[in-house]
Amino acid sequence: METGTEIFLKSVRAICPELTDIELSQFASKLTSKELKKKDLFLQSGKIQKAIGFIEKGLVRSFFIDGNGNEITVGFYAEGDYVTHYAAFITQKPSRYSIQCLEPTTMVYLSFEDMQLTYQQLPVFQKYGRLIA
Repeated sequence: METGTEIFLKSVRAICPELTDIELSQFASKLTSKELKKKDLFLQSGKIQKAIGFIEKGLVRSFFIDGNGNEITVGFYAEGDYVTHYAAFITQKPSRYSIQCLEPTTMVYLSFEDMQLTYQQLPVFQKYGRLIA
């Protein structure tokens, strides 16, 4: 059975098939994996998202609280999806959204700092970043 990192790297390779094994290996060294419980928050509104996630297993939702205190769901992310409020992540500004696990979830993480470092050290990943954005 494939690990979350292996599944993630396959998705990277599918988007950028020109990546060498060495480049992919260097990128993989920056990834971490984490298990979250049902109802855990990957991102809380008002906070800065420090890492982008890729779901190996599980289901999460993105939502915000409206002026009346109601939770408004704006999206769902399942296995094989990226998990992010990308506009807030890329600018490192507080997010308007919360992202919550609807079931036990395993994610592969790439920190913002490691993403920027990867873009500097391995410019071919800049293409990948633009394509997934």
